[in-house]
Amino acid sequence: WYQMRGMLNVPLIEDKLLARVALDTNQRDGYIDDVNTGRDYNNVDYQSLRIGLTARLSDALESYTVFQA
Repeated sequence: WYQMRGMLNVPLIEDKLLARVALDTNQRDGYIDDVNTGRDYNNVDYQSLRIGLTARLSDALESYTVFQA
């Protein structure tokens, strides 16, 4: 079984354009075995990636955009 989570914040243009990347992954073999079919149940296997961009357009206006896969 393994699980990994991490994130990274990076200023692309100081105080104007900021980026954040986050990763989450989890994998585990199932712990229930069907002796008739040999199939495993309760497996966990997923990955998630999220990228966020913050654009500070002025002192009064900020835009936050998120891309998720």
